[in-house]
Amino acid sequence: MKSDTAIGTRTTSKGYMVFLVVTMGLVSQMDSWLSLIESKAVPGILAEFGITATEFAFKQGLFGIIVFGVFFIAWFADAFGRKLGMMALVLVMGVPAILIAFLSSSIHAFLLLYSLMIMGTTSNLWEVPIAEEAPAKRRGLYGSLAFLVGVLPLYALLGTRIID
Repeated sequence: MKSDTAIGTRTTSKGYMVFLVVTMGLVSQMDSWLSLIESKAVPGILAEFGITATEFAFKQGLFGIIVFGVFFIAWFADAFGRKLGMMALVLVMGVPAILIAFLSSSIHAFLLLYSLMIMGTTSNLWEVPIAEEAPAKRRGLYGSLAFLVGVLPLYALLGTRIID
């Protein structure tokens, strides 16, 4: 990254911006996947744990209190830097997403891991690096490109196979 201190402006290399847009786009894709896969997964969840939709919704609401931990993720990124904050965000979304397949012996274990994932998707921390690093004239374009990667409907194409 080059800095022009005479005028107080900062320029960012094109290669770094491509890397940032692709990386943040992939985090956005993970965010979208974890947010939207529920639409395909709920029938399987109900069958797996032998509960009704009403019972699932009630327990999901109770475990949803965990989502307030989003303030911790935002604080962590401010206190320890964006790189560590992004790593923490990806771990908060990714580790429970992997463990949910292996440690969900009960609806409570499932909802604990699920709520941690939703906490990560709520933060939208992936938008911050682009907003901070992109040149002002391209900020909207770069943010939109990262968002576009995130809205590719991969969950609709692959979700059922993964759920099964």
